Amino acid sequence: QPQQPQQQPQPQPPAPLTPQSASPTRPAGSPSTPLDVAPDDPRLQTIQGIEESAREYHTQVEQHIMAVTQKSEPQAKLQKSHLELEEMLMRLLLKLDSIEAAGSQTVRGARKSAVVHVQRVQGLLQRVKPMISPP
Repeated sequence: QPQQPQQQPQPQPPAPLTPQSASPTRPAGSPSTPLDVAPDDPRLQTIQGIEESAREYHTQVEQHIMAVTQKSEPQAKLQKSHLELEEMLMRLLLKLDSIEAAGSQTVRGARKSAVVHVQRVQGLLQRVKPMISPP
């Protein structure tokens, strides 16, 4: 008796991707699980404030990068600006480091997301450091 070829199961199309919204109580991309802290928890409010500061510094870093690449300002001024931005970003990381999650996955996730954001901005800033460093 001839063998029947086995039919391969047809792959299912992927489920549509729906963006998970970032909220003050749930970091973007986190699973939809119940919150383990109140939405108005002071730790989350502090993290939100730090995220806002990080967005503002991101804008300043982009302006600084433009000034460095276009050499539109004196070298000494660019160096001072660079150091100030480095210092402010480091302070944000230190503030985030001082926030105790105390077992809260919500606080931990929000803090981690904010740390990654600040580190990305630091990375952008570091790319132009060789262009303004003294010889």
